[in-house]
Amino acid sequence: MVIVLSAAIALVLGLFAAVAYLVDEPAGCPASREVKSGFSMRHMVVLVGDRENDDICRAQRRRLKPVVDALRAEGASIAEVYGDATPRVNGVAVDWLDGELLRAVIGAEDGFRLVYFDKFGRQTVDAARPVAAGTLVAQPAFRPVRSANDEFAAAQAA
Repeated sequence: MVIVLSAAIALVLGLFAAVAYLVDEPAGCPASREVKSGFSMRHMVVLVGDRENDDICRAQRRRLKPVVDALRAEGASIAEVYGDATPRVNGVAVDWLDGELLRAVIGAEDGFRLVYFDKFGRQTVDAARPVAAGTLVAQPAFRPVRSANDEFAAAQAA
């Protein structure tokens, strides 16, 4: 009897949690659940600086500006973490993301740093000085990956 009652309570609590998760957020609230569920360090450029308006940070943003569209077209995200300011991902403030923790994870506690994580989550660029835009676009993650299906189709066409 106690086991059945415990199972029933667990089932009710589980259903309650599922419904609470699926309920829309109040009007005017950002859809933080979507951002959180889609956040990954894979295929991400992380730009870290003491202040957004530091000369070195501005220089890096100027260098990245011509390739931002190419980065985004390939599915890359750009995270910016400046001092104590709220981190931004693709220009959107992400209040739940702890900038200090992110800095510690990538080893950029102070000063300027640009770090690029490829599609597999590997850190392929780590620079303490501004990086040329071509350096990021030249990374292997931006080259098309051929699948077995592509090779099969090419063989069939030949």
